Amino acid sequence: MPDNGEKEQKELTNQLKSAYRKFKTYTYYDNYGAINRGKIANFETKESLNANDDFFKRLAEDLTDERKRKRLLRRLSRRINVLCYPKSIRTRSKDKSMLGNIPEDCDKIEKLNYFIDLDVESHILGALWILRSGWILDHRLHKNCHGNRINKEVLAKIESSEKDGKRYSEPTPFLFEPYFKRYQVWRDKGLDTVEKLLEKEENAIMLSLDFKEYYYTSTINFEKLKNDIDTAKSKLFETSNDDLDPFEKELDEFLLEYIETIFKVYTGKFERNNYDISDLPMIPIGFLPSLIISNWNLQAFDQAILDIINPAYYGRYVDDMLIVFKSHPESGSFSKEQLDVTVEEIIRKYFIPHNLDEDEN
Repeated sequence: MPDNGEKEQKELTNQLKSAYRKFKTYTYYDNYGAINRGKIANFETKESLNANDDFFKRLAEDLTDERKRKRLLRRLSRRINVLCYPKSIRTRSKDKSMLGNIPEDCDKIEKLNYFIDLDVESHILGALWILRSGWILDHRLHKNCHGNRINKEVLAKIESSEKDGKRYSEPTPFLFEPYFKRYQVWRDKGLDTVEKLLEKEENAIMLSLDFKEYYYTSTINFEKLKNDIDTAKSKLFETSNDDLDPFEKELDEFLLEYIETIFKVYTGKFERNNYDISDLPMIPIGFLPSLIISNWNLQAFDQAILDIINPAYYGRYVDDMLIVFKSHPESGSFSKEQLDVTVEEIIRKYFIPHNLDEDEN
């Protein structure tokens, strides 16, 4: 009979294999996954994954030993980097008869996109965190949140496994819902709401808004994140954090510490850029836990929209929002000049903060 340590390592090895397969599948369908696809190819060649599972066994062994976990954290955190890609280019050339990837002297890069650069091993640990803890954050999200949602079938199986006192490790390749399906649902629900209002001969206004540079300006409080995970698990499984197996608890705490370390190191790479960096880390693009955490971070905003504004429809797809309002009877106290305004003027006046001194000039 294997002892508890061997059993833990075997179960963890299976979880790691499942996490890797899900990261690999996500990368295959990711529009920006070219760099990671190359890394996966090199990784599989180096580790000979088709021949054996030695890599996952070694990683599981590292994760079940406290000293090895600390060394793993130091080793992987030193390899974190940032990749920059042009997002938009402005050209002053009047003749653009030829297209190419060689910029002209008159071309200027207006915006950059920044993606985190990690080892495959780090991505595996990120996917493992989602399967062990991060899923609980997605489980609590409101139905109005459409982007970056965990596959419903996988989510149900994870919850069922947890309730049975096990850890999910099925080899199902898909972790997230296909982005194009969720996008269509998000968009079509907004349009359907407008159509139904018009059928009732009611006017409707649809606002399309987004958070400017959300990933680069948003910050994450990991202490609050940890508390929310613990609270959600306690409510869902009717247990306290003290009831958890000591090893399982230590491993989950380590994984969250590792996620926080990645966020912090990534944020530190921007100290010389024009971003107003606070003491809290911002969200790295290109890291699977970021998809979960970016949605979790906007829960309060979603609830405020629903409770305070109470629109006919509200839906958010990552950092893009659709809000549908139905019309109300006009008040006789308004003058025609007050009512004759554009949506852009309403947004500028009521939604965008601006300097009072500028208004006076």
